[in-house]
Amino acid sequence: QRATSKLGGQVVVAFNRRHYDKFRTQFLGTLRHWGNREPVTVVGYGLYPSEQSVLAAMPGVSVRNLPENGVMPPIRRLLDFQTVLAEMPGDTPVAYWDAGDVIFQTKLEPLWQLVRANPDKILAVREPSGYPGNAAIVGWTRTIRDPKCRQRAFELMSKNPFLNSGFAAGTARSMLAYFREAHRMRYGDELLGTADWGDQTALNLYCHAQPSRWYEIEQGWNYCLHDRQRGEVAIRPDGKMVSRRGHAIHVAHGNARSQRKLALIHEQLRSTVPRVARAATTS
Repeated sequence: QRATSKLGGQVVVAFNRRHYDKFRTQFLGTLRHWGNREPVTVVGYGLYPSEQSVLAAMPGVSVRNLPENGVMPPIRRLLDFQTVLAEMPGDTPVAYWDAGDVIFQTKLEPLWQLVRANPDKILAVREPSGYPGNAAIVGWTRTIRDPKCRQRAFELMSKNPFLNSGFAAGTARSMLAYFREAHRMRYGDELLGTADWGDQTALNLYCHAQPSRWYEIEQGWNYCLHDRQRGEVAIRPDGKMVSRRGHAIHVAHGNARSQRKLALIHEQLRSTVPRVARAATTS
């Protein structure tokens, strides 16, 4: 168990070897570049011993490596994050983001303030497009085997904001409650058979089944690039992404088919601010 400052929080992240390099340079590099010194717990899947050693040598990073078993990290983290969170004091602010397609653009302290103001809720962000524009809602719910559960899941996700599961924040206590129930639902009748390859249906079902469980925060903390209008995101001369609609972009998320767009943005950022790529190992 690692100490967390009164005004700080902790970051947890899960990934396999596919996103090892992107975690080091893109995720951790931009996180540290903006002065974030929060402890980061990595739950790795099938990482080589040399990769584990590199990560463990980085300031503020601890590694828990598990064997690769073919299950996608967004599904596995529903169970594996429980062990990490159970070791933290219940009121510790915690957040996770996807490892391979995220760029940080600010300090995290305002997020921790939101967590402390809502200690019993999950903080989540909606995607730009919900039903009927987002085909995933139909695609992921229509394969649920149980007819009643299938109908209930569709109704909850089609009538409420469609939340992106590449991020969530809360106290260790509230996050642990979420991961326990989400893992149960992911393998229970509620979602058995879903075509969702990750945990997005679980997050939406958990939150919308009992609205008191969650609190919607601004999209900027998990600014999904997919389904944005062309030209909505611009790059300033200093390499920072901004929204032409005036929304703050604290953390950019290259979800779905926008991963290439995010990679191009990150390359421009690295050329504009060369130290970003080295920040993870020098801070």
